[in-house]
Amino acid sequence: LLLIMDSAIQKLKIIRDQLGNVSEVTPKVIDYGNPNIDKPKFEYHKLNGWGYKDTKIFFDRQKDYGKISGSRYTFSGSNLRDIKRFASKEVKFTVDDEPVPCQAQMPVDPPYINEKFLDDIQGAYSRLSFEDKERIMHSHGHTLHEVYALKYGKFERFTDCIVYPGCHEHVEKIVKAAVQNNVVLIPYGGGTNAVSYTHLTLPTIPLVQISVVAVSLKKK
Repeated sequence: LLLIMDSAIQKLKIIRDQLGNVSEVTPKVIDYGNPNIDKPKFEYHKLNGWGYKDTKIFFDRQKDYGKISGSRYTFSGSNLRDIKRFASKEVKFTVDDEPVPCQAQMPVDPPYINEKFLDDIQGAYSRLSFEDKERIMHSHGHTLHEVYALKYGKFERFTDCIVYPGCHEHVEKIVKAAVQNNVVLIPYGGGTNAVSYTHLTLPTIPLVQISVVAVSLKKK
């Protein structure tokens, strides 16, 4: 326990030191309402990485500091004076290296469709999607190896479709149909994958014969 506490204290000190070197910070009133609640996730999240499309960290080599783009976070638009030292010492990489080009979108295998399951859940969802972008988005979390695969590789297995239930009764009907038709359901919330629930590995989840459906807890 003491080792864990020491590690946590060290990490907090690192964060404190880094934030202490932020310049030109203007206090902001953050609206924690989600303006994207009615949009599919792929419209505002990156397809080949972690986070929102409009949020990136840029480094100005002439002025020797970094900046966070977008307007979603407290320090968005602020200059990070110490980001170069922080990246080199704590993260162990140099901002002087040129970035390695990555793929804009990971290639996706065709979905395996369980027609009987789809027939049984008719009327038990607000939306159903076989869109490649949504299948990618619901087949990974935010861990390092997953983000690397998004940029430079391919997942072993993808969710075959995403279903968006509109109420409790919809969920009951979807679960019942999945049991009857041997379908794997993945409950999808924030998508961080902290407990590896979206990590579809072979041979646990075969390439064929079993349909994998992500049940999204989001509105759309």
